[in-house]
Amino acid sequence: PAQAPAVRTQAQILTAAQQALQRRDWATAEREAQAFIATYPRDPRVGEAYHIRAQALSGRGEHMQAALAFDDARSRVTDRSRRQDILLGLGRSLGAINERASACEVFRQLASDFHTDMRPDVREAMERERSRLGC
Repeated sequence: PAQAPAVRTQAQILTAAQQALQRRDWATAEREAQAFIATYPRDPRVGEAYHIRAQALSGRGEHMQAALAFDDARSRVTDRSRRQDILLGLGRSLGAINERASACEVFRQLASDFHTDMRPDVREAMERERSRLGC
């Protein structure tokens, strides 16, 4: 008789999604993130799954969907370091779909919310994007 597939833990699903992101396997990363979101919608780490999904969509060049996914992630993540990445991703995605004013507003929010503790890599990327968009 065929065996049922083993049930994976939340950590296993998130690890698989993160590993897929690192390999730039966007389809697998999105699928794993969606599996986590569907199976564990109330888990405290669901925001991480939303963030992975947004990154996968962005990696595939689906910037409109990525912007929506980053916005979903923004409302579900409380970790300050991860929120910086999410706002940066949201601004980049908005810029990619020619929503310049909205992208600039997101970058203003990022600069304001994290004026004292923004990571240097995020600050540098944000400044490049602001300059490119003419914010």
